[in-house]
Amino acid sequence: MLLRDAKAGDRLEEAVLVLKDIGPPARSAAEEIVGLLQKPGAVDAAIAIEALGRIGDSAVAPRLLPFLMGPLRVKSEVAGAMARFAYEDSVPLIEKALPDPEDVNAEEAHHIYAILRALHELGSEATPQLARDYLGVPEMRHMHNLLEPFLEAPDRR
Repeated sequence: MLLRDAKAGDRLEEAVLVLKDIGPPARSAAEEIVGLLQKPGAVDAAIAIEALGRIGDSAVAPRLLPFLMGPLRVKSEVAGAMARFAYEDSVPLIEKALPDPEDVNAEEAHHIYAILRALHELGSEATPQLARDYLGVPEMRHMHNLLEPFLEAPDRR
């Protein structure tokens, strides 16, 4: 496979994007994508994690959790992948990965929304309060219509 035989300088993001578009039929490549994440600079972490979420191999979920310590863009992709995997054990870690509402800027609003949506989908009981906290931030007010569904307790499956 292309990812396994990659050499320094190969354009791996493009290969990972193709695998993301393929989705579940690309499941056999999930371990190789996770392997790329372990090599700094081999692939954009957000792109690789998004691809893993779309591929849907929940066996890789625990290996993605350390990326909740990364940039907000990466955290939002991890949260989205955990929601697609229905990996409820990740909820406390995702909640802790959210930045303090006072530290949010307008460029980060979409990522905050993505994380809150994932928490809502995972059934986090903290989601309504977290959504209220972020709606109180001026940089998030334009997201009110998107965050409004999260103000009520999520339905438990």
